Amino acid sequence: MTSPVADISSVLEDEVPYITAWSGEPSLPAHLVLAPGGGIALRWENDDDRDGFGVLWAGCAAGPERGTPEYGRVHPRRQRECMVGLLCQVCGRPADMSERGWLWLLDTTGLDEPFPAEGSRTTNPPVCRDCAAKAALRCPVLRRGHVLVRVRRPMVMGVHGQVYRASGLGCATDRCVVPVGEKEFVSYWDGRWAWTLAGQVYAHLHGITPVPAAELTVAAEAS
Repeated sequence: MTSPVADISSVLEDEVPYITAWSGEPSLPAHLVLAPGGGIALRWENDDDRDGFGVLWAGCAAGPERGTPEYGRVHPRRQRECMVGLLCQVCGRPADMSERGWLWLLDTTGLDEPFPAEGSRTTNPPVCRDCAAKAALRCPVLRRGHVLVRVRRPMVMGVHGQVYRASGLGCATDRCVVPVGEKEFVSYWDGRWAWTLAGQVYAHLHGITPVPAAELTVAAEAS
């Protein structure tokens, strides 16, 4: 199940979220070729172009605070850094953690149930208390319905990206691989990972418990 998560990128007036991409960080063209062992590769590939599971990642220049923030566009490497390292998506510092787990702020608009289901899938990293409080107060979507939860076992499961296939034209052309459909979620245990150009990491949230509203209120008053 995919649990919707509010886009809080554009609601924090006093700071640009860490995972937001800037205009000075354009997406880099991917010159894709067939990998020798199957799947896709970059024509000129570096060691850091793949994650620890071997999945190829979309290139994006790294230069936060260059130009203007492009709210709604996530920087692939920083999103992965926050999701894997359990850092706050807004400030980039360690996400809040207690004995009940890490802190997540989830949008409940459109959900049939008032609480996210066990194992809910999300591409949004966790948050710290201060940033969660600001977002809950300022974001119109979150004001319509949100839940603050602790997640005891956030499990990185795969990536969201574009799957490709061999075109049959051979590597003498620039079209040796072609995209297959729309971007989708691909598990690290799905053989298609070798054919995927990733843009974000996704995780399943296990051990979810609600956080009393008072806990967020205290943080809001202190910020």
